Amino acid sequence: DIWAASRNGDLKLLTKLLKKGANVNQTRWVRLGLMKGELLTLLQSGFTPLHRACENGHVVCVEKLLDSGADVNARTAWVHTFTSRTPN
Repeated sequence: DIWAASRNGDLKLLTKLLKKGANVNQTRWVRLGLMKGELLTLLQSGFTPLHRACENGHVVCVEKLLDSGADVNARTAWVHTFTSRTPN
């Protein structure tokens, strides 16, 4: 999927998925409340494939996502932008 391609730096797969219409700004849900007895809560994380490509240092995938219309202003539920996910 677009998440795995972005996270793993698989430009060939990413390009193929984008040509097939994959949502470049797709976000993921995260589960909160995993401790025993807690209520399970789902939260829209706001993380996009662009965040994942950045945090793993996959520059060519970042460029491809940006060229394909990735939202540079997308923020996660924790207020991270894609540039704040870039490794030092």
